[in-house]
Amino acid sequence: MERRMRRVGRVMAVLCMFGAIGATSCAQADSEASRQILSGAGDSRLIIIGEMHGTREIPALVGELANRYSQQGPLLLGIEISRGEHDSLRDYLSSPIPAPSYLAARPAWQKPRTANDGRRSKAMLALIEVMRRLRAQGRDVAVLPFDVSRSGNGAEARDHAMADYLRAAYQALPNGRLLVLAGNVHAMQEKPTYCPQCQSPMTSYLRDLAPFSVSVVAERGASWGCTARCGPVPVAPTHLRGGPTAGGRDDVYSFVTVLPAFTPAELIEAPLAPEGVW
Repeated sequence: MERRMRRVGRVMAVLCMFGAIGATSCAQADSEASRQILSGAGDSRLIIIGEMHGTREIPALVGELANRYSQQGPLLLGIEISRGEHDSLRDYLSSPIPAPSYLAARPAWQKPRTANDGRRSKAMLALIEVMRRLRAQGRDVAVLPFDVSRSGNGAEARDHAMADYLRAAYQALPNGRLLVLAGNVHAMQEKPTYCPQCQSPMTSYLRDLAPFSVSVVAERGASWGCTARCGPVPVAPTHLRGGPTAGGRDDVYSFVTVLPAFTPAELIEAPLAPEGVW
């Protein structure tokens, strides 16, 4: 029964994402994972979701969280896409009709499979479409791209710069929440002891803002990522249980969420067919 309910929850989330069922049904369709995060985060105003790039499930989960949080007040969604996309995302959210080909055709979203680390996916476009639909319903929502150019200054400088950008956005938000989707290393609240070669993570520079950071893992499946080369990356076996962290490798986060499975995201490799003019 529990497995069946999880399957139903995932189907309902997809239907909600694409507007196939009504808003009332969508409000009842939030997955157990989103409910756990909402409960764990409480009144936190800065929620950082640490992902394995290149899954279908995590952007859908963030869409559920965006729906719930935007019912409570203003919501700013930060995504790990180039800052240069700010104007295009602002224009997209103001559009009266969906037009993901507009975003997909932009250079920032165009990467060959051999260089796409999973962030440029149709699942990410679907998340942005969720935000557009929430805006159309009258919700006070916006999307903030916060990635910086890899200019050769290294991972340390990149994480610090992204943190500074998010800090400025947080300070400019008088109320409501800043919900951030970033790679799982960026979401760590401190450099893990098992990775001395790692950079100081983005979230470590934001500790004074009391971030609620979440590591999202899965029991099975695969994501799309780039290690030695780009391709499907099998999920590492996990014995973690969802909930607050208490020691061990994952105490660099506030919370761990375990999904049933990851599915590699469908990548953006060429402009999508146009939906119309807007």
